Amino acid sequence: MSQLRIALLFHFNQNLNQFSHLASQVCYRGLLHVLRRHARLPFAIHISGSLVHALQWFDPEPLQLLADGINAGQFTLLGSTYAQNVPYASDDWDNLLQMTLHREVLQRNFGVSPTLFWNSERCWRQNLAPVLAAGGYTHTLIEGDFLRQAGCPQPHAVWQTGQDGHSITLFNDDQPLKDAINYAIWTGRTTRALAYLRALAEQPDRDAYYVWYAEDAEAVGLWGYSDGVLPQSAWANLDRLLTELEQQPWLAITAPAHAPAPQGYLTTVPDGQASWMVASLRATGKPYHEDGFRDWFDFNARSPKLAYFRQFYAQIRARLQASQVAPPANAAAVRLIAQAHLALATHQFEFGCIGIGEPGDRQWEMARAALVCLRAAELAATALLPSPAQEQTLAAAPAPAADSPFAWRDARRQQLALAADAAPALESRLWCEDVNADGAEEICLASGRVFTVLTALGGRLLYAFDLQEGVSWVGNENAMSPARFSHDGAYPVVTRTWPRRWLPTTVDANVSDFAAQAANPRALWDRFLPNDWWAGEPETLPAYFAPLLAAAEPAEWQPLAGQTRALADYLWVDDHLVLQPSQNVAWEVQMSDRSVTFSQALGLPLLPPALALSKQISLYQDGLEVVYRLHHTGAAPTSVRLVIENELCPASVDLLDAGRAAVTYWQAGGFPQTDADAATRGVLNRAANYLVVFQAQPAPDDVSGADGLFALTLAPQFSWRLAPGEHAVLGLRWRALRIGA
Repeated sequence: MSQLRIALLFHFNQNLNQFSHLASQVCYRGLLHVLRRHARLPFAIHISGSLVHALQWFDPEPLQLLADGINAGQFTLLGSTYAQNVPYASDDWDNLLQMTLHREVLQRNFGVSPTLFWNSERCWRQNLAPVLAAGGYTHTLIEGDFLRQAGCPQPHAVWQTGQDGHSITLFNDDQPLKDAINYAIWTGRTTRALAYLRALAEQPDRDAYYVWYAEDAEAVGLWGYSDGVLPQSAWANLDRLLTELEQQPWLAITAPAHAPAPQGYLTTVPDGQASWMVASLRATGKPYHEDGFRDWFDFNARSPKLAYFRQFYAQIRARLQASQVAPPANAAAVRLIAQAHLALATHQFEFGCIGIGEPGDRQWEMARAALVCLRAAELAATALLPSPAQEQTLAAAPAPAADSPFAWRDARRQQLALAADAAPALESRLWCEDVNADGAEEICLASGRVFTVLTALGGRLLYAFDLQEGVSWVGNENAMSPARFSHDGAYPVVTRTWPRRWLPTTVDANVSDFAAQAANPRALWDRFLPNDWWAGEPETLPAYFAPLLAAAEPAEWQPLAGQTRALADYLWVDDHLVLQPSQNVAWEVQMSDRSVTFSQALGLPLLPPALALSKQISLYQDGLEVVYRLHHTGAAPTSVRLVIENELCPASVDLLDAGRAAVTYWQAGGFPQTDADAATRGVLNRAANYLVVFQAQPAPDDVSGADGLFALTLAPQFSWRLAPGEHAVLGLRWRALRIGA
């Protein structure tokens, strides 16, 4: 008897946020260790580009396990769209962009350029065939019901279809097999999965069959974890299931390279909608349910949020397409245009899927950052080289050496002490523009070297670009924060919390240290399975649940805000916090030819009546200069403490691939630091040798640092004891530059 050939595919996907770390802890690590232990079995793996980049920052271990499996020939890697937008629902220009970016991520991180395409959320339209072909793909998966609707005589076999001369090979994404194997992973009951496969193996034409189990990797630990189920129980059940499958003489788990030949050509496969989304839309309580839609086709046609963002994306797409009409003027413009394309792609995460995204959701709204990157590219393309006289002036400035604390000239220190205006950058200019199309004008400062975007809300720095290198060091546009979006200048405030639960401390697929409890499997898993699944199934089964946290442990956790940007000020007066960026109050703005001054003047509601605060911002060489001024008019002395929070992401696009290990603090003496302290003066991206560094006069009392989302936050602290009528002046110079390796 010949063997029935099947493939097992696990699909890994998360957005660019902290939940990727949680998913890794309760799912990815344990799952991949189980797969690697079954070294003789091949597996197909898809991992989204957004998750690759998230794991590089939060937890690279799963990426190493994937690389080990790929290098051993055990794992076949699939490609897809970078951020798992639904291709059916998306513009095909966007689809090709997504595919290109994802292939680039897989090539850079794993050395692989896949030809098998994971069709995110499983919806099909025939004119995707030439799009997939243009993206470099020759094979994809499709639900068996779609094949039946195409008149396919045997949907378990391999087939081909195509359009406009482009052929795509189709594998059966077998939904009944998915349900049966999921149930085995969740409950340990393998009977139905084996019976389904054995029935196929007994068919006379089984040699032509090639059925796929294709499921979200999150089914192996993460889905149950939200209901308190022990992740190790899913890992252990999968481990036993794989052993049992491996022992069946009539079954062969194979790599896609060993698939049977196509049985024929299907001229047209009718449009198909993912069965899971249809089921969810038709039943309250199913995952990602949304009211008011008959099925996914209806949702795709009538969803107000999809209509809103389609129009929004179209505006950005038109600008991106215009940037490609003529070759960019220089390498910096090329890099910034690429950064703009990535900003659009990252902010289409799961676009077209039900139950996700809406107006005001940062993960889609911040696609507008692409427009800012394009504006930077335009400025980089037209940036003029310094004249000989300007070169002589620049040569007289302190040289940007890697081992230098960038000490200022004594004369410059004297200027700051006297509160003189900051020395401007050569050829700098200042203007107002709604550069990100959020309905609010920003304040733009640019020179031939630097482009910065500021907001009146707190006088904060939203974006900073190096126009000669073609990189950004403030902006962090790809960090996905759960904070609501109002407009780009608003400081993000996270109000939602999530339950804090016990986390596994090992990746062992072993439940021997835990006690089983009788549980109703339908109560745990019904939302993921067909309505008719439960006939003949027991009402209770042994289940393992995660231990409860100790009573002293916090019951909830709150994700990082992300995109907090720079020059975010916290002010304490006599130990009372009177000013913070989350207040999102517009400061008074005064603009001159080459500088802008933000102020909280006397009598404004945020500050005590006797205190005024301002900060003047101008460009200086390869960075910017900020002068803070405090004026105390009260009758008694007062203590003032100022903390300036700066979210720094030097060469931010490079950081996505390089990850957290590449970024470090920079010490005043010119050396990297693991942790920030009073001597810290910057943040270094070691992968790109790109440094953001500050000088202060007077020196800060202390400097704190914190990990953010794809950035490090640096917060120098200053304090004064002000007598009546006394002024205090603080000068900061920020520089961003590439340094020697």
